[in-house]
Amino acid sequence: MLFNFTRRQIRQVVLDRGGYSVVKEKTDIDVILDDLGYGAIDLLGVSFVFIVEGKQDKSRLPLLLEKYYSEIYDKEGNLSRISIITTNSCTNIKTYANLKYMNQVYLRDQFLMIRDGDGKDPEELAGELCRYYDERGRDEIDRLPKVTRRNVLILKYYSFENYFFNPKIMEQLGIVESEEAFYRILFEKWNEYLYRLKSGKQFLEAVGKNMESPEELKEHMEEFKLYMRGHNLFDIFYGPYKKQEGEILRRYIDLAPREDFKDILDATDRFVYFENRKMEK
Repeated sequence: MLFNFTRRQIRQVVLDRGGYSVVKEKTDIDVILDDLGYGAIDLLGVSFVFIVEGKQDKSRLPLLLEKYYSEIYDKEGNLSRISIITTNSCTNIKTYANLKYMNQVYLRDQFLMIRDGDGKDPEELAGELCRYYDERGRDEIDRLPKVTRRNVLILKYYSFENYFFNPKIMEQLGIVESEEAFYRILFEKWNEYLYRLKSGKQFLEAVGKNMESPEELKEHMEEFKLYMRGHNLFDIFYGPYKKQEGEILRRYIDLAPREDFKDILDATDRFVYFENRKMEK
């Protein structure tokens, strides 16, 4: 395989009606790669790839990149030479196909897989992911890029939504009336149904006791974000703002301290491509 090539240099060989191999006059690389489970537009002409699990992550991650990296957007406000691919799982066939293709088009190790924390040990999850691709690489004739710890980010919290529960910022945005109101609402929902969820039981097991008051819930908010499924919490506060969600989260990120997103930004900073494109302070 040639590592550096463009769309116009790719040719498609097919069988004609007589069963003979012929080269098509016009190659539609998007159709070819779509048949294989991934799109050409996702990987051709880019310099770095984020592999995320959910569609919501694909829409929210760019808001964070927009705030902290000044040179990755073009004049129209679109990501330039950056691709964010949704796979639903870091070990499914689409992720596997994407990695194989990336190894052929010069990207190699310029990618970051972002996986939900799911309330589990991050090093254990990352180790499982790296070992998975090591084993796949040994089984394959076509080489996969090396998936190292640097290429894997296990989110600190259960999911991406849990990074948007700083009550002081939410108060500034008018999402809640006050910090006290945030914990009061959350405590009401906890007693109503959150405690019955699988992630709620996981939270209780981690803290070793039930929550008896909003103040007690406040004391354990860090564990709450670690073990509680974010989707269930996000809709409680942001559900009424679905049509304005992008703008509200953009404002949230602008107001929030970098520390609130430290693990995501630190993992991104480890790549030279982003180190040289940070927003000037």
